[in-house]
Amino acid sequence: MDKPERAIELFKLHQKIVSFVDNNIVKFPDNPGLKDACCILLFSKSTKTFRAIQCLCNPVDMGYGEDAIILVRSLLENLMSLAYIVKPQNEEEQNRRAELFKNWLILDLYNFKKELKECSSMKTRLNQEIEQIDPAGDRYCEADRLFNEEIKKLKQNGYKTNKYSWSGLSLKWMAEEVGLLELYYKIVYWHYSQLVHPHPGCIDSYITQLPDSNINICDMPDSSWIEDALFSSFDCYRQIARLINDTFSFNLGGKLDEIENEFKSLVEKLIC
Repeated sequence: MDKPERAIELFKLHQKIVSFVDNNIVKFPDNPGLKDACCILLFSKSTKTFRAIQCLCNPVDMGYGEDAIILVRSLLENLMSLAYIVKPQNEEEQNRRAELFKNWLILDLYNFKKELKECSSMKTRLNQEIEQIDPAGDRYCEADRLFNEEIKKLKQNGYKTNKYSWSGLSLKWMAEEVGLLELYYKIVYWHYSQLVHPHPGCIDSYITQLPDSNINICDMPDSSWIEDALFSSFDCYRQIARLINDTFSFNLGGKLDEIENEFKSLVEKLIC
């Protein structure tokens, strides 16, 4: 199977799982609790990102694989956050982690506000936003208290904390906690970060040297990174769909198994 054929087969699997989700995951609980609401948010965000990757990676018309890879990294971060919330078997712990996720809205606003100069027009806008959602400052005080308690507990358990992350953990530690460290964080996340940030390691994707020593600017749609983006995004999204199925008891495991088995079969062909 050559490269264009592999990309086409992966694209078909993309379309298949999106169609499956659209037709089967259509009804969430009315008035969901906090944990469920966080899961629905992360799932909806992930599905929209997954659709966007498809738009960037049409294997017939070429595409923007490098930019799709940037979205794959975002999808992986969604997977880590969702898995971190729902991983505990204890429902009380799930709700506590969901509370930390929710609280990050107000904590992040206050943290950003502290970094701005007093005369900044952005600070005025932030004050107005904070006034709307937390006029008395009660939400911030409670969120800050819970976050500091979490940081203290994590340190006592030997974790390296991160005060700029909603969970109090860096992505690396979150990945380890949910079993995504070795492959997804250390390899996929690190490798794709070269395309997300200004990095000399991605030069071959945008500039090539011609035989006469001149350079060729590569800024038009092409086939580079398309297969990688389709492969890794499907792998992330099928895990997200599985977590949502298990969390809300949609009883779609059998059908997800069929799609995942198709993916495994295709992977075997790609390796060969």
